[in-house]
Amino acid sequence: MTVMCAASIASSAYVGWHNNAVSSEGTFIKRAATNIHENIEKSQALFGSKIDAVNLLKSIANSHLEDNWDGDDAKAVHPDSFIVAELFIKALPADLLMPELDVDTNGCVLFDWTTSKSKTLTLSVGPNGVIAYAWINNSNRGRAVFAFVGTVPNEIVESIKAVTNYGFA
Repeated sequence: MTVMCAASIASSAYVGWHNNAVSSEGTFIKRAATNIHENIEKSQALFGSKIDAVNLLKSIANSHLEDNWDGDDAKAVHPDSFIVAELFIKALPADLLMPELDVDTNGCVLFDWTTSKSKTLTLSVGPNGVIAYAWINNSNRGRAVFAFVGTVPNEIVESIKAVTNYGFA
């Protein structure tokens, strides 16, 4: 299945997380909250398989940041694509199966959930926060685009559950 690279779909700028604290107390609270959040994410018991997915993503990033990484003129993956991909992983519900991760030659990070030829969901994450996706679930198939703003849309969560047979033994 082919998914158009999200970087080529839209050129809107990714809106990152900024520290808007203006007082020393606000800065202190922001720093303390960030430390708590980071420590939670480091806990395998609390953060589960997301740690493994983020570590794999970082490993992939290290080998795909320069043009021609595949020896066949592939575009380098923009560092912001990896930032958006990491935020997306962290936003996924903890009980979902984590995806296979890869990159494409157009410079996007790919997320793939495949259980068979007739059940697959692929997302393409670009540096601008736009995520293109396509799915096949037996006779149901389609493609769409959404702007990632920190939460995973319910239709994506439901699509992941459907293609991974979530809740079925």
